[in-house]
Amino acid sequence: MRPSDILVLDGYGFEFSYQQAVRAHVAKLVCLDDLHAFPFAADLVLNPAGGISEADYDLRQPGARLLSGPAYAPLRAAFRSPAPAPHTAASPSSVLVCLGGADPTHQTQRVAASLLTLPVVEQVQIVVGSAYTGWESLSQWAEHEAKVTLHRNLPPSHLAELMESCGAAVCSPSTISYEYCAAGAACFSCCLLLQISMICTNFCGRQAWLCCIPALLMC
Repeated sequence: MRPSDILVLDGYGFEFSYQQAVRAHVAKLVCLDDLHAFPFAADLVLNPAGGISEADYDLRQPGARLLSGPAYAPLRAAFRSPAPAPHTAASPSSVLVCLGGADPTHQTQRVAASLLTLPVVEQVQIVVGSAYTGWESLSQWAEHEAKVTLHRNLPPSHLAELMESCGAAVCSPSTISYEYCAAGAACFSCCLLLQISMICTNFCGRQAWLCCIPALLMC
């Protein structure tokens, strides 16, 4: 690190003591956060969730600022341009499942299997990233499920196209949910209903509403 650098921290392990240690070695410190669970030594904190204010944070760096709300969601370039209006709305019978690139608790297969028990679901599009460690077992399971299509390490532009084709989704309460909205999707659902309902309520300029997930997905 150099004194002229701007350091960006994105992770739950960068607590106040770590921030203090690195802040002295850079020009500015930026933290991405959605927990507001500990004090911050950052010059700038970015939280794309709605309904958050500086009163929710303990900002200890003089002059520190908070940027909050969906307007500051860190969308990739493929999702930043307004989505063109589709000729026909995507059918909610085609469901996207994307629980983040890693899905560290391995819920993807469980969620997809539960969706397949619903009569209205005709197709499940599963997306995982390079950090997902359950690919082999997921692939073996999907071989016997005609309604399931697997995708791995999709380029952002391809992911945006896939999202546009799915009329409903089960997403993690993270940037992927904002990307699904930004892709022009009509509705989406998520495992963590409270946090994702804030995304629905506060996402600017998109028609998005929360689909209820059967209790079997929540157990």
